[in-house]
Amino acid sequence: MKTLFNKIWLDNKMIPEIRDKFLSITTDFINNLKVEPTVTDIILTGSASGYDYTESSDIDLHIVVDVKENKLLLEYYTIKAKLWNLNHNITIDNHEIELYVQASNAEHFSENIYSVQNDKWIKEPLSYKAEIDIRSIETDLQHYIKIIDKLLELETVTTGSKLKTLYDKASTLKDYIKTKRKTALKTNGIYSKDNLVFKGLRKLGYIEKLIGLINLIYDKIYIEENKNI
Repeated sequence: MKTLFNKIWLDNKMIPEIRDKFLSITTDFINNLKVEPTVTDIILTGSASGYDYTESSDIDLHIVVDVKENKLLLEYYTIKAKLWNLNHNITIDNHEIELYVQASNAEHFSENIYSVQNDKWIKEPLSYKAEIDIRSIETDLQHYIKIIDKLLELETVTTGSKLKTLYDKASTLKDYIKTKRKTALKTNGIYSKDNLVFKGLRKLGYIEKLIGLINLIYDKIYIEENKNI
């Protein structure tokens, strides 16, 4: 029978020294912000807080903040968290700690959530074995990889008005993958096929490649449109 990750958990509770480490990391991050957030909780979520952790699992540490309806403020915190992750490589037993900022009113889909701030489970994990169709996930994963690779190849030879068409295709694909994941999370949870496919693409760097491609094409379109001004 699988147990919780023993470098973080002991007798179903977070190891005090690990909790202190998480709180120290989040405090350091917050102290480096120009605009101090209203923190409502600090949570650990994802596979490192459940029975489905693996050797490749990251440790997802979320700072939950109240930003009301201020999307720009949330975007600022999100960008700062991404920069923090790029500039730091903090691990526990070779599992990298990934810092996120989450709006307190945002939907969060997870089978397991632990409040680091309050030192208690919000949603305790279940020790069941989910039925996962590995072959179907791999098929979809390779399908998306081929499409993204083709789009990356086309970018190198596409110019003029065709750039807008390529931009639309890449943007549509990104939105499609994102929407399928969100729908799957709502209906079937974190073990749903489309969520696992998304996580596979992200782990292999293909979500980042796709976003980078969209940004690159956008810049090329702008340059093309303004080169004669």
